[in-house]
Amino acid sequence: MKKRVLSAILATAMAVSFTTTAFAATAVPGYIGGYLASVIKKQTNGEFGTYSVSTLTAQKTEAVSFVESEPRSTGDGDVTFVDVVKQREITYNVIPAGAVISVAVQDGFKFDGSTHTSINTFAKNTSGAFVEQDNIYIPNAGTTYTVPAAMEGKMIAALTTIISNRGENPESIYAYFYVNSSATPSSTAPAAVTNPAAPAATPAAATAATYKSDTGKSLNIKANKVYEFKITSLNGKQPTFNVTGSAFKVSFKAKRGNDYHYLVKAVGKVGQYGSIYVNGEKTACTTISIVK
Repeated sequence: MKKRVLSAILATAMAVSFTTTAFAATAVPGYIGGYLASVIKKQTNGEFGTYSVSTLTAQKTEAVSFVESEPRSTGDGDVTFVDVVKQREITYNVIPAGAVISVAVQDGFKFDGSTHTSINTFAKNTSGAFVEQDNIYIPNAGTTYTVPAAMEGKMIAALTTIISNRGENPESIYAYFYVNSSATPSSTAPAAVTNPAAPAATPAAATAATYKSDTGKSLNIKANKVYEFKITSLNGKQPTFNVTGSAFKVSFKAKRGNDYHYLVKAVGKVGQYGSIYVNGEKTACTTISIVK
């Protein structure tokens, strides 16, 4: 079966530095969920945590093209992945090389257990679309990252997966950064992002569920081991099943009635993780991690 993953594992010589160095920082806009999810949600009240940057040139909100990998049924029971270009309207922060990106998790959440931070880098292809190039995983690490010169001209999605002290399902927060050391600061400084008390929730319109998963919590898998998911279709169609990143290999096993069985093998290194999506949506089991 031909299998294409969202990003390739690339050798990298860039210096990775996560520390707890203090610096004067400016808060920047962030998002909740997966950074290449079908629907992105801006974080408006910092309920899980916030990102800051030591040097900020500008903030821009515009449509940006990304090359993404989508699962497609081959018609013979297998699933293959194809590259497609999608435009996403995002707010990103223009920063120079040498800037320090920091993440601060809110009280009630912690940096242990299955909590991770990753630096996901995207480089432009010949058509000007950003292609995911590398994922640097920092499990249970410090809280800041210094952008090396090798990131010049690239987009960064800094993503932190957090879990509450009550052991609830993990959530992910992330922010986009574009590295351009030659950019001049805007005449008007970007407004600082505050962290007010959460506003009263507005009831969301209910949407019909299209699937049901037999797995409803975060998972830990040993390296080279396999976990089987059972996804039940609720709309009569075969569900699409994807794990982000390059640490896991997905294969379709069987269909039994409305139940579709997918195998996920941990092919990456200990500490790597991915987010699970069914029909383009983040599942209740949002994170799968590789452990010893």
